[in-house]
Amino acid sequence: MKILIQISFLIVILFTIVSSIEAQQSFTAIITDPQIGSENRDVFFNEIIQNINQRPNIDRVIVLGNLTANGSYEEFDRAAELLNSFAVKYFVAGGPNDYLLSELNGFEITRLWGDNKFHITANGYDIYIINTVNKYTSNGYIDIETLDWVKDNLENTDSLILVFSFYPVNKKVNNWYKFTNNFAAERIIPITPDFGRKKKREKEKTGTDEIRTNRLSASKVWSYQLLSFVNDSLYIYNISAKDSIPKLISFLPIKKVKPVSRVDSTALLPYSKNLSINWQVDFGITTESGVLYSDNKIFIANKNGVITCLNADGSKKWSYETNSTIKTNILRDKDLIIAAGLEGDLFTVNANNGDPVQVIGAGETISSNITMIDIVYDNMKTKGIIFGTAAGNIYCYELYSLEMVWDGYLSDYKIVSVTKAGKDKIVLKDSKGTIYCVNSSNGILIWKWKAKVKTANSFFNSDVISDKNQVYISGSDGVVHCIDLLLGMEKWKRKIFSTGKLSFTNDKKYIVTRTAKNKIALLSLKNGKVKKEIKLPDDLKEHKLNFITAEKEGIYLGFDNGILYRINKKNKIEKIIFSGVSPLISFNKMNSKKFIINNLDGKILEIAEK
Repeated sequence: MKILIQISFLIVILFTIVSSIEAQQSFTAIITDPQIGSENRDVFFNEIIQNINQRPNIDRVIVLGNLTANGSYEEFDRAAELLNSFAVKYFVAGGPNDYLLSELNGFEITRLWGDNKFHITANGYDIYIINTVNKYTSNGYIDIETLDWVKDNLENTDSLILVFSFYPVNKKVNNWYKFTNNFAAERIIPITPDFGRKKKREKEKTGTDEIRTNRLSASKVWSYQLLSFVNDSLYIYNISAKDSIPKLISFLPIKKVKPVSRVDSTALLPYSKNLSINWQVDFGITTESGVLYSDNKIFIANKNGVITCLNADGSKKWSYETNSTIKTNILRDKDLIIAAGLEGDLFTVNANNGDPVQVIGAGETISSNITMIDIVYDNMKTKGIIFGTAAGNIYCYELYSLEMVWDGYLSDYKIVSVTKAGKDKIVLKDSKGTIYCVNSSNGILIWKWKAKVKTANSFFNSDVISDKNQVYISGSDGVVHCIDLLLGMEKWKRKIFSTGKLSFTNDKKYIVTRTAKNKIALLSLKNGKVKKEIKLPDDLKEHKLNFITAEKEGIYLGFDNGILYRINKKNKIEKIIFSGVSPLISFNKMNSKKFIINNLDGKILEIAEK
């Protein structure tokens, strides 16, 4: 009897497959994680293109996950060349390789295809293709621009919504409920690359049904999936070099998908009665630049290149549009604000009124932060601005004239950080983790050093910090290294499983780092010995730490869950404030009673503590 039931089930499945194909149902083709640029991927992709173009019932193609292998311009251009061979429309939902490894932080997708988010109205359902990759989060983030864009597309949206993204839209993703609240009482199905997570365990954590598609990068032959919506059910078929006949691999009746419930979340929550929020400003624009607090004024720059000055009470004093993309810190010297645009422009703006002073183009993508140093130029003591580019070059410009003082080539890889070290040295780091020490007066390389690790991790990023005599960095294996600033030789190393965030304690006696064991560790500057380890709450295990700031009152920690923590003088961890579900970006102490924080959604808060 059991065998008959199984045979009957197989007959039903086979009939469904044949019927749907013979009825010429419309399909969406899904190519997952192709990683153009890696071995055999171009060949595989060409085979897929030919196969898809031969099928008349495919309406569109969606490329989901890592489009490129390394995020290079050459890989993007090659991918565009291949994709343009499709006979139907195609759409790209990129992955970490495209957003975190590329020169323009994923802007290449917008440059090539007009946007990185798309809305498609299909027969009986709607498709939303969005980006959920961001370097400030561990589990994904939906930016404020995407949330605004979704609202503009709601009018014609059906009751079934398929969301294609690298990180599935669920409770783990920052701003998830701001996205799903737009579709309350409707059904959402996230579609995401299959990276082997256990579905049952994942659903228990997130409460979300999702469809996972097979990755081309994990296959020895070319393959892709077809999605069809028939009789209120979603069908996913696999097609590969081994079998060109569609094979059913997933079946989901829509009735089994629970409608979305509206979530009401507290936007702000101080955890102590001694805290009060003096003011808040919400720009509503993605802001990766930290707050600059100077002369009782607050300066900040957003992704759209607008530099804003706020008075001490949070009121706007002025703003200036650079028409550039600003993703890094801004600086101040006397009456000048200095900012760098991703596209390669260096700006100086009057700090008192926001009037532009000068702008100069470096002609290359600026990929690092900017640092100000003391220099001698034309026999005069002045200031220099140093930065690195995606081409591996470094530049120094005199601040007041914006004339180039020196330039130089350092690396085949993009420069990602610049750190002032000692009186006459600058330490720079490239995207592969090599650090370079150069003379700040002429840019001449003094030494270079790289941690020896068994397996490189392209996504690992360590802070580089320096005192007068040493440089400190973490390798991707979690080992913290102390490098002699003069000689470029390792003085000590300590395997502490550091996650890369490094800072000094307020007394400059210890290094503070977060470990993979979910602890804050204090290491001696002299020998790297662990002075103390402080366990963090278990619910922070999957959350990313974005900054460590040591003050007299304790060590402040800003996480991607929007919560500011503090380790007090008794080494106890305490929650300070929940600022919303957007990742925290920076912390600035104004005085012993007040501080400022800002988050990725463009919100700034001034908080007073009794």
